[in-house]
Amino acid sequence: MICSQLQYLQQNFAALLAASDEQEQLERLGMALADDKEAVEAFREQLQERLTAVEARLAAHVREHGCAN
Repeated sequence: MICSQLQYLQQNFAALLAASDEQEQLERLGMALADDKEAVEAFREQLQERLTAVEARLAAHVREHGCAN
């Protein structure tokens, strides 16, 4: 009886340890995803700034030289 209870407790403890490891991995993954999201947003903002600059140069070129079709 005691052996079976100890075995049951040992199995549950092993399962709790595995779940704890999985939770830590999920938390690390969540932090990595948040970092990736911030990096993607920063890159998107840089691209938007570059696009705005290209549009401004194009508009200046068209004003200076006219539209050549």
